[in-house]
Amino acid sequence: MTKTKHNFYVTPTLIDSFLWFERFGRPQDKFEELINKINKVPIEFPESAKKGVAFEDCVNLTISGQEIYKKDSFIFDSHLVNKVANKLKNNIGTQVWIEKTVPFEFGSVRVGGFVDYDYSDKIIDLKTTANYKLGKYKEYQQHRAYGLIKPEKKEFIYFVTDFDNTYIEPYINKKSNHDEFLYNTGLFWEFTQENINLITDKKIFGN
Repeated sequence: MTKTKHNFYVTPTLIDSFLWFERFGRPQDKFEELINKINKVPIEFPESAKKGVAFEDCVNLTISGQEIYKKDSFIFDSHLVNKVANKLKNNIGTQVWIEKTVPFEFGSVRVGGFVDYDYSDKIIDLKTTANYKLGKYKEYQQHRAYGLIKPEKKEFIYFVTDFDNTYIEPYINKKSNHDEFLYNTGLFWEFTQENINLITDKKIFGN
């Protein structure tokens, strides 16, 4: 894939972290977490994240015909794994990297991320959570960013399980979401400039 010239590089997860930091009122502990994330400081993933990765691995292996319900130290309900796998099996690609360079207020930003399940007309992201309520992912930047990268996709769907039930949270792909993502990216750019002396991983500033 040819890399295009850009002066900023973000993922929706990074923008989410910045926005959460803002919503919390910029506390010092969240500030340090955000700077560490920008600098790609290795962290120990929480048990909930490890469980989510293990579940997705079981789903993908089951889609491939292996019917796996145990991964690492986690054992999942076979009915649930099969149910999710059956819903996602007709995809055209899993864990597909997508990216796009677009203009924003301060230059050109390259936006990228992995698609869990790609389809001709939509993108589906598999989420695991201990508790779910409708609209849980409304403020997430993933559906905004991926819609910007792939404007030909009609919708982005969060396919969610709390390990008992499954839920669908769909979002129509529309330009207002793209504009909101770019606006948030501009705010994040200003934050990085304010704290540029603390940023040691300069890859965020492109090429």
